[in-house]
Amino acid sequence: MDIRQLEFFIAVAREENFTRAAETVYVTQSGLSASIRALERDLGVQLFDRGSYGARLTRSGEIFLPRARRILEDARAVRQELVDDEGNFPRVVRVGSEQCLGDLVDVVDLLAAFRASGPGVDVSYVQAGSEELRAHLSAAELDLAIIARRGASEASEGERPSLLRREPFLLVAPADHALSALAEVSWSEAVASAEFVDFQPAWTVRRILDAATRERGLQRRSAVSVDDVHMLLEMVERGFGVAALPRSLAFKDAAAGLSKIALSDPDIAWEVHVEVAPEADNTARGLQAMLLPDALLRRERHSLASLEVAD
Repeated sequence: MDIRQLEFFIAVAREENFTRAAETVYVTQSGLSASIRALERDLGVQLFDRGSYGARLTRSGEIFLPRARRILEDARAVRQELVDDEGNFPRVVRVGSEQCLGDLVDVVDLLAAFRASGPGVDVSYVQAGSEELRAHLSAAELDLAIIARRGASEASEGERPSLLRREPFLLVAPADHALSALAEVSWSEAVASAEFVDFQPAWTVRRILDAATRERGLQRRSAVSVDDVHMLLEMVERGFGVAALPRSLAFKDAAAGLSKIALSDPDIAWEVHVEVAPEADNTARGLQAMLLPDALLRRERHSLASLEVAD
């Protein structure tokens, strides 16, 4: 979750219309709609009733609205305090991120909003694999990076402030594939019964899956390896094989026609973190303040669930 998602949610609640809301926050309607869908999926509730009349808050949406306003105000205050502390001279924030983060962060929109938030702020951006991004951070060549890694166990997660998201993996498969009839499958069963469409070995997703395969003493059949998530999803749709993806990638719009099967292995998980270089100034930390940690999202999800039960 990031503060732009909250801005989008509040705009739709105010306008009761996705088209008008998109105009007020300077984003495309498709981008706003995708962001709201992702927020609803992450919170585990429907925030809006959609219809010919527009968009109206559900009971869950009404409960979440004051909470979203409070979170947004707090995050904006922290960001502005950090940016203002640097003064009004020209500043460049050097940012890096993984090539594909699903619907977790719209990097272009986030950077545009951040650049517009303070005078004299400019952005330098690089897209690379997580190992390369870590090297850039260590060499003080980046101020901030959004990186992916293999997920730790659920119990050891704690309240790590750098953690933006921890996601399980899902299998995506053509609707007529034998695995599509299942709600859940183990990694060993999936590897034994299917060929895979994979990312290239440099991708963190591929590294996680290869490690899980080695640890179980398995041999995985890879039909093809690609370097683009949309091509991967198209090849799955065309029957080249199945793919294992973190949840947010599995729910991209391009995967709408594919079956999603849960992986039952808790150790196969994908974490996305925001890391700031020790030498980075407060401008970079102001950008970090726009990215809200996973612990906050979890608290809101649990709170909404308990309130809905009580209601």
